[in-house]
Formats: sequence, structure tokens, C-alpha cells
Amino acid sequence: MAVRRFRLAGWLVAAVCLLGGFAPSAAAAPKSVLILAEDPVVTYGALLRANIVAALRRDGAEPLNIYEELIDRNRFDNEEYDRQLVTLYKAKYTSPAPDLIVTITEPALDFVLRHRFELF
Repeated sequence: MAVRRFRLAGWLVAAVCLLGGFAPSAAAAPKSVLILAEDPVVTYGALLRANIVAALRRDGAEPLNIYEELIDRNRFDNEEYDRQLVTLYKAKYTSPAPDLIVTITEPALDFVLRHRFELF
């Protein structure tokens, strides 16, 4: 009889935990978004970036960290610069990795596609 009560109590505790009665009330960790673009002076890029940030923040339900990087391939278009960017972004964004990566320009998209397995 005592074993039966112990099992019943164990099932009740498990059921309450599964239903969230004993779930910790810690705040959710913020999600992170990395926005990569080519150049800050491209008019459509600035407008698109503003709209993306506004859309991401619209709900406000989850904490959100938004990071932005300019890859500047117009000025520095060589393999050495690419390698340095990869090293920098590995240091900045691999622990933890961004939950979402948005590229605004084609050079930024090309960079992410070329180095996605190294970086993210």
C-alpha cells in the first residue's frame, strides 16, 4: 500500500511539472539577429534595414538583440580581407551564433554563402 501511494505521489509530481506548475520563471534568453550589408550610404539599404528592424521589433514578445555589420567589399575586394572578416565574425558571433542572419546586399549574401560553414 505504501509503495502504491509513493508511485501515485511520483506521478502527481511529474504531472504537475509537465503542466508547468514547477517550471522555473526565468526570463527567456534574448534571440539575436545579425544584419549584414555592403555599404551604409546605399539609400535602399538604409530604408530596407529600417523596415527589417521595425518588423523584427513589432511584436516585442521576445527579447531581441540586433547586431549590424558592413562588409565593405566595394573598397576591399580580396581574399585576405575575406579571411580577416571571417576571423572577426567568428570571434564576435559564434558563441552563441545568431538565430537569424539577414543580408541586405548581394555582396553580403555572397559572403555569407561562401563562409556559412566556417561561421554559423
